Amino acid sequence: MGQLETIIFDFDGTIADTQNIILQCINELAEKYKFNSVSNDEVEKLRAMHPEDFIKNHLGIPFYKIPILLTEGLNLFAKKRDSILPYDGIIEIIQNLAKEKEIIVVSSNKKEVISSTFGRWGLKCEDIHHCAKLFGKGWELKKIIAKKGVGYDRNKLIYVGDEVRDVYASRMARIGMLAITWGLNNEEAFRNIGFPRDYIVNSPQNMEKRLREL
Repeated sequence: MGQLETIIFDFDGTIADTQNIILQCINELAEKYKFNSVSNDEVEKLRAMHPEDFIKNHLGIPFYKIPILLTEGLNLFAKKRDSILPYDGIIEIIQNLAKEKEIIVVSSNKKEVISSTFGRWGLKCEDIHHCAKLFGKGWELKKIIAKKGVGYDRNKLIYVGDEVRDVYASRMARIGMLAITWGLNNEEAFRNIGFPRDYIVNSPQNMEKRLREL
């Protein structure tokens, strides 16, 4: 085992396979507010895009509208919570890691959605943090580190996420990150911003192996 003591997981796209639900919510909002929708044929191409490029240039949403759309989108998502499924093997992996590591979840999704979903899956995690801002996870990560106390060794903690914006959040908090490629962004998106290949994993099983090495 490595020196890691704490693993912070993202929820959507990392633990939970919510891509189809998110697309449904985006397209429902697109119809209501008259911005561009997303077709199934476009998904793989869009997974390689930078999030700001996706929002501004593909969807055609001005950034000042993001807060209200995010709030409404989360409410739509919450109504579909019963159809959320975990990625294959991820529950057992987290349960195994939790025997030796502290597990924390940080997500843009609602805390009650995550808690109820974990309860349905039989997965326990008492430390769940909701980040209200789309690009505000870095501040939430910094709060978690601050609670660890002055002089805490940040090498004992790592963040696991599926998006380019997770990379920026981890850099802001000055902690390491493991990027997974089965969620919103693919490997190309991470490589495009210079993220190191050694910290990109392509399956839950490889994720567990890498986390045990660190």
